[in-house]
Amino acid sequence: MAFATINGIQLYYEVHGEGPPLLLITGFNAEANQWQHQIRTLKKHFHVICLDNRGIGKSDKPPGPYNTELMANDCAALLTHLDIGKTHVCGYSLGGRIAQYLAINHADRIDKLVLASTSIRSYALSRYILTMLIEMIRQGLPNHFRIKAMLPWFYSPAFFNDERKVDYFCHFLGHQNLPNAAALTAQLAAVNSHNPGERLRTIQHQTLITSSAEDLLCPQEYVDELHRFIPHARRIIMPKGGHAYIHEYADDFNAILLAFLNEPEKTHDQ
Repeated sequence: MAFATINGIQLYYEVHGEGPPLLLITGFNAEANQWQHQIRTLKKHFHVICLDNRGIGKSDKPPGPYNTELMANDCAALLTHLDIGKTHVCGYSLGGRIAQYLAINHADRIDKLVLASTSIRSYALSRYILTMLIEMIRQGLPNHFRIKAMLPWFYSPAFFNDERKVDYFCHFLGHQNLPNAAALTAQLAAVNSHNPGERLRTIQHQTLITSSAEDLLCPQEYVDELHRFIPHARRIIMPKGGHAYIHEYADDFNAILLAFLNEPEKTHDQ
């Protein structure tokens, strides 16, 4: 368990394994431990850093609203704290939006960039679902009920054919610290206000954009838009899995991630 004073707040972070550094930035209402299905594989190849973003888990929950530029600055400052000059970065969902601004504003800190289940901006259904999640927390609904109510928005229909898998993920997700409604409202402001637009065209890193064909919270048209804005980006659409396909089909996602991070560097004219 490690903490760093970053931009005036305490951020919780973890490090795993040895090798080239790799920063994992998680999504809305998600703690560092939600990367555990990736860490068990990636730590064999990389020095993996993950954190609880401001507003969640063991990190401080200062008053909001937050924005993705601010949260990207948190990540850059954590790299400085850890004396890491340059790192691969993988951001999931809200973490992918944070990673976009990390690449825009701190380009020299990034080697390769992976953007998973993320987009250039928010849209109405995702705002609705995340707002309902916060309202359930505010109303004091039991943790297990809230998790079960949210699962269909994050996992594919096929996921529910395996009751043991559903029970496992309910248990897995239930191990988070109890979320704070005010802090999640501040995180939701970061989700809703994100729209870097033309600034994305400045990203020159070797970039992989991954998404799932069954993602309800980040539809393909929004991922397509992100892809059009980032020069030299590669796109992989997984044929199955919902928004949380990095959990639902972790082995498939890990294989894609490792192949991209381990391939030789390419110049843009290759």
